[in-house]
Amino acid sequence: MKTQVNVRLTEAEVKELDELRLKIAQEEGAIPTRSDVVREAIHAMIRNYDGGQKPK
Repeated sequence: MKTQVNVRLTEAEVKELDELRLKIAQEEGAIPTRSDVVREAIHAMIRNYDGGQKPK
């Protein structure tokens, strides 16, 4: 089961997000959803979190 979490982004962040989606599409052949990219970014941050240190 997935729970919905709303995230507010600036216009600049949305632009960067969409640019990243296009880069991923070039590599993987399909454009991921914004939700997919945000979800993966959160997973990466959690995996790289080091006890109060900034993410790697």
